Amino acid sequence: MPVQSNEYFDGIAGSRRKFCQVNLKDKHEISISFIKEVPDHKKDYVPATDKICVDIGLVTAMATYRGDLFGRDFMDCLVHYDNRITPLAANRQRQDCLCGVRDTTAGSPS
Repeated sequence: MPVQSNEYFDGIAGSRRKFCQVNLKDKHEISISFIKEVPDHKKDYVPATDKICVDIGLVTAMATYRGDLFGRDFMDCLVHYDNRITPLAANRQRQDCLCGVRDTTAGSPS
């Protein structure tokens, strides 16, 4: 079966494996992908520092020792979901009380 060369695939260092992957795309199109075994570059990784420090919080979800701040609106997001979930949970508990059903998963004493 004739196949077309691919510059990206040809530019990757490594040896071609003795199998291929056959994919069925939309509209009944078939594509064939060849697989290469590439060298493991994870062993070549040298970290820039011995360790990093990370602070986990509510207002800012995560902060690094360099001052990088991630998830600055984390608390606002928690408050938003809490305001939506709390009335739903209260309503569910009220329904259970009216029906005589007891929630056994809550861990409350019998």
